[in-house]
Amino acid sequence: MSLPDEYQRVRVEVAGAAAALDPDRAEAIARSLDGYQQAQALGEVAKAVTEIDPDRARRCLAEALTGDSWMEVLPAVVRLEPQAVIRAVDALAI
Repeated sequence: MSLPDEYQRVRVEVAGAAAALDPDRAEAIARSLDGYQQAQALGEVAKAVTEIDPDRARRCLAEALTGDSWMEVLPAVVRLEPQAVIRAVDALAI
């Protein structure tokens, strides 16, 4: 792993860890990342704030789901909105 990749990975972890204590800062860190790492970090923020700020969690998940790495945040979607996942699967007839 290159140094820039390692730096990005650490920032994802920092965003997740900081979310419960300082959601604004954690979200800012997540948004400073690109692509896959941003989706991961937004998912981590969403997981951390689901109970204390469900609106922020939904917003972070919605943004993460619009990117190329949407599968990375599915566990957070299941945790925040399990019925939405069930309805989506039913609608797709999977």
